[in-house]
Amino acid sequence: MAIHVSFKPGKKQSMEAAYYFNTAAEEVMDSVLESLTPWQYLISLQDGSSIRLRIWSSKEFEESEMEEILDRLRGLHENIKDLVFGPRNRQRIRSAVEDWLTVKHDGNTFFLEQWDASTTSDVGSEPELSLCVMGGRVAMMSTNTLMFSQLNDDVHGLSIAVQGSYLLEQDQGKDDPRMLRRAS
Repeated sequence: MAIHVSFKPGKKQSMEAAYYFNTAAEEVMDSVLESLTPWQYLISLQDGSSIRLRIWSSKEFEESEMEEILDRLRGLHENIKDLVFGPRNRQRIRSAVEDWLTVKHDGNTFFLEQWDASTTSDVGSEPELSLCVMGGRVAMMSTNTLMFSQLNDDVHGLSIAVQGSYLLEQDQGKDDPRMLRRAS
């Protein structure tokens, strides 16, 4: 899958794009959440810490499925740290987005919020990460430094705080309309 990356720099651009991407994501999220049931999880990690997850899904996840979700969360957090704090590089963006768009989780659809385990109430606090997976692919991801959203089937938006925004267009191997066919 080829991903074409367009970038607009600037703090103001990142804020405006994040707002637009969030608005687009809210429309999708409303219809997704209606058909799903919320489940609460408190998960103890190997390092002794814990995370609290609220997951809207069609069924409660089994332990093996939760392990896959935790692996994906680790990968997403690494991607976020790399994209926000690492050097700006279009190939890093492409690699991260290709991973996000790879079908995982048996193609399931769910919405997840990750909360600090030390908070016992969601009142007045924001989740550390919000994630919408549709058909096993990341359709929306939001933190306080990054907003990623599917805008239509092959177009996604990514806003990174202070840096700017990216428009990501997938090429599914279709003929490029800018290219002519060679005579055979």
